[in-house]
Amino acid sequence: MAKKQIISTGRWHIAELNRLPLEPKVIWHYLISNPMSNRSGIYTIYSGWIAEGIGSDPVTKETLIPASKVREHLRLLEEIGLIKYEHVDDIVYILDYHQVVPFGAGKPSIVAGELLSEFETLSKKTKRNEIVMGFWQDYVTQNRELLIKLEEKLKRGGAKSNPDNITLKLLLDIALI
Repeated sequence: MAKKQIISTGRWHIAELNRLPLEPKVIWHYLISNPMSNRSGIYTIYSGWIAEGIGSDPVTKETLIPASKVREHLRLLEEIGLIKYEHVDDIVYILDYHQVVPFGAGKPSIVAGELLSEFETLSKKTKRNEIVMGFWQDYVTQNRELLIKLEEKLKRGGAKSNPDNITLKLLLDIALI
């Protein structure tokens, strides 16, 4: 099922991105807009999925960017500081994600619930992989103000707007580890 997502036009002004050849640009744009992307910009995605998602030649049926080239381009995107990629569990962390994909509107309890679910899912899947935990620490540190404002909205909303009593304390405490 497709989802709607706002993507800032400011992404066209990222100097590092503008200096890249076409294929890594396409991959970066796919990373910020594919069906696996989420509120945090930290999620599982395999190079084969990226290759298939970008598409294939209608005549030869070969992927436009083979998975092996996708892996090379992911390393390049890492080297220039646009992403971090954990290559064992195939977890991407898009740096400065909320500069290109705004934090988003929406019911605070839903936004917070999605963030917590993303964290819990990856924590279980990767068995607290230190690299992935580092991604989350970096994310929380980088987005602390946004997360604190969201936490305040959750508290202000009371039981009516936050019936499950969702709190971001778990995420906010990650930066302290």
